[in-house]
Amino acid sequence: MHERTAPARGSVADRKLALRARDGDRLAFGVLYLAHHEVAWRMACATTAFSADAEIALVEGFARVFGALPEVLDEEFVFRPLLLASVRTFAVERLRQTGRLNPAGLA
Repeated sequence: MHERTAPARGSVADRKLALRARDGDRLAFGVLYLAHHEVAWRMACATTAFSADAEIALVEGFARVFGALPEVLDEEFVFRPLLLASVRTFAVERLRQTGRLNPAGLA
C-alpha cells in the first residue's frame, strides 16, 4: 500500500496564497515572493556563477510558476519545489543560451 507523506511545511498556506494570486490578488503574490525569494535566489546562484543570470533566472522562475498556476493548482500542489525547479531550469537554459555551460553540463 502506498502511504502518502504529510504536505511540506507551509504548503497548505502557500496553496491558499497561490489560489488567491492566480485570481489576481497582488498581496498574495507578494507574500509568496517574500517567503520564497531567498531560497530561490540561492538556487539561482548555485546554478550559475553570474549574478545577472541568477537574477534573470529568479524573475523568470517566479513568472513561469505564476503563469502556470491555472494548470498546476490541484490538491497535491506544493509551491516551493515547483518554483525551485523552474528557477534551476531557466538558469541552465540561460547558461546554454549564453554559451557559459561547461562541457560537463555544470554551471
